[in-house]
Amino acid sequence: MAAKADRKLAAILAADVAGYSRLMAGDEAGTIEALTRSRAIFSAIIQDHNGRIANTAGDSIVADFQVAADAVRCAVSAQARLRAENESVPEDRQIRFRMGVHLGDVVRQGDDILGDGVNIAARLESIALPGTVVISGSLYDVVDGKVPFQFVDLGQKQLKNIGRPVRAYQVLTEESLKRPIRFWSFSTDSGRPSIAVLPFENLTGEAEPGYFADGLVEDIITALSHNPMLVVIARHSSFAYKGRSPNIQQVGRELGVRYALEGSVRKWGEKLRITGQLNDTETGAHVWADRFDGLAADVFDLQDAITERVVGALDGEVRVSEIKRQRRRPTNDLTAYDSLIRGLGCFYEHTPESTAQALDHFIQAVKLDPSCAVAWGYGGATLLLRRTLGCIQNIAENARECLEYCHQAILRGTDDAEALSLAALVQVCLGHELVRSTGLAERSIALNSNSPFGWYAIGLAKLAAGHANEAVTAIGRGIRLNPRDPAGYAYLGSYALALFVLKNYSEAVKHAERALAVRPTWAPALRIKAASLAKLDMTEEARLALLHARKIDPHGSSSLAARMIQLPSGDLDNYISALKLAGLDE
Repeated sequence: MAAKADRKLAAILAADVAGYSRLMAGDEAGTIEALTRSRAIFSAIIQDHNGRIANTAGDSIVADFQVAADAVRCAVSAQARLRAENESVPEDRQIRFRMGVHLGDVVRQGDDILGDGVNIAARLESIALPGTVVISGSLYDVVDGKVPFQFVDLGQKQLKNIGRPVRAYQVLTEESLKRPIRFWSFSTDSGRPSIAVLPFENLTGEAEPGYFADGLVEDIITALSHNPMLVVIARHSSFAYKGRSPNIQQVGRELGVRYALEGSVRKWGEKLRITGQLNDTETGAHVWADRFDGLAADVFDLQDAITERVVGALDGEVRVSEIKRQRRRPTNDLTAYDSLIRGLGCFYEHTPESTAQALDHFIQAVKLDPSCAVAWGYGGATLLLRRTLGCIQNIAENARECLEYCHQAILRGTDDAEALSLAALVQVCLGHELVRSTGLAERSIALNSNSPFGWYAIGLAKLAAGHANEAVTAIGRGIRLNPRDPAGYAYLGSYALALFVLKNYSEAVKHAERALAVRPTWAPALRIKAASLAKLDMTEEARLALLHARKIDPHGSSSLAARMIQLPSGDLDNYISALKLAGLDE
């Protein structure tokens, strides 16, 4: 009679020997003897840490633990002991284990354990370097602060045959921190951009600003970690540099990061001054810098405000830097992320030719990685943009394709703030299920309150729903969070439209002109300027603005095209009547 299946939550440790086939081919008998000896050591350490061996097929070992911290301690102890055993063995004959540890559900059948939890542990083991331990985010959340180890955040990993991305962390030991260049060998030139937020320097000498600086850095790290486009190094690794003045390029090599944020805190009297500076660790060049002043009495409000501004600014600055980087790279053998970034570079040019290229890149990205939700989202946004630019003949077919891309972005990006905000934005602009689309935009903000694009989506949703005051607030926050976003002129144009709806025509003209100062060929801003000038009885200036828009975008200067803007009927009628005063075609 088959043993009854027993489902439980457990910490699972999966390990196998790196280069086992090579070792066996070189010396089968010697490898079997060495493996037997290593397994005996490993088994004893597992028992010492209250674990149980479930399976030892081939060169692998699977064990489960009732206490999550025991599993991590066991893995680190085993690696230390096995490393000591290897000291007298030639490097090419060493038995070196890769280990993955996960906290999840397993099904126990007899002595064996099966299920998704075991599969994830095994896949984490497969991405670990020889001699290292990689754990899942679910395990990290339980053991962080309960074990004497530090961790490097490896970001969300799409593991083989695992349907959802899994956040992974490399476990660091005190020994590895003494030799930081050796413990990290992940490439900084592949995958998503990586960033470390270093401890801010206390220039005052007093203890209080130092506590504030540490709290500020922790808040920035936490906020940045909500962005799935970034790999953010965990606090423990960043704070290994506290009290030091490391060379930025050295930090890049030691932590394996492309960017490093450093800063300082200074207090004089009742005032605080915080500076922040983002650096490219490859070149040592400054990417972004800013300064923030406030009162020491408002320390917590100041901390929140600085975190918001820094995180919002970094989102755009890193994106611009990544786009420039990818443009310098060769175009062959692109990864999904490379295709995504190249697509963004083309997308932000907002021309018929560049958007066609952007769409090709986004399609390539989702072919290479169908789970890349943000690429699906940008694909939908690009299709919509091509419609706005007059590149689409079949409007109904375009809308269907846009919504299909949105559906995929939502399906694959339930926890991806940017993917959800893109889907919400496209759906709002199409007038599709406004209540549900507004909910999507609000969810994106709940996931990442510092996302400029999320606030932009919220603003357009509010504008379409007839809440122009709320739209001004939301879009304004998006602009404030990221004043150098490559698509900032679109934010400013929408902000101007919201001001037009509020009948603040002079301010609408001013913000439309701000958008045009960034991008003089942005026809939507020209049309908003024309409508606002007409309402101010500046008919000739309005006519010239609309004439300019018509030259840039002949398809957008008609009453039918104007009605594609999602506004409540009364506000839309007011907008179109103003454009007619400026010479809008029927």
